Amino acid sequence: MRIEPARLAGVVTLTPQPHHDDRGLFTRTFDAGIFDEWCGRPGAAASFVQ
Repeated sequence: MRIEPARLAGVVTLTPQPHHDDRGLFTRTFDAGIFDEWCGRPGAAASFVQ
């Protein structure tokens, strides 16, 4: 998953990165651990709203 800051303060863009192999593809649409690590606030993903 690629995480980039958006133009609006405090907003980020989460872009899934599909993984392909002979079985098909897998896409992680959201990972709380990656998000928390990126923003530096443990537990921040608990307030994630889609």
